[in-house]
Amino acid sequence: MKSRGLIALETSQQRIKEDGIKIGAAFAVVLAVLKIAFYQESFFSIVKLALAMFWLFIIPGFMLLYLFSQKLDFIEQFIIGAVLGLAFFGSLGYNLRLIGLKIPVQNWALPILGIALGLAALLKRKKGAPEAKD
Repeated sequence: MKSRGLIALETSQQRIKEDGIKIGAAFAVVLAVLKIAFYQESFFSIVKLALAMFWLFIIPGFMLLYLFSQKLDFIEQFIIGAVLGLAFFGSLGYNLRLIGLKIPVQNWALPILGIALGLAALLKRKKGAPEAKD
């Protein structure tokens, strides 16, 4: 018989895997929309833009929402997470720049911080029964 902690860990890992697949699909959709919108630009420029959007704003914001709620649908979490990622990166980045942290360092440190906080919340939150969907 599995302990509740092990069941919660497996549930969290399954959620991370499912959300990762959905984020990959959302990336493909965003890439297609950007290519249509900027049809005269090269494909690699569009890929770079989409990767930057996802790395800096969408994925960290998506993961940070695990701190607040795990009951949101994917679309809700994606949209709210993108706005949260913009706010997180903008406000924290501004204040870190005031204390002297250079922008190239922030481009790596802030997204990693947001992703790590979200993963920690997702893996730590469930000490009891597995997550129930409302």
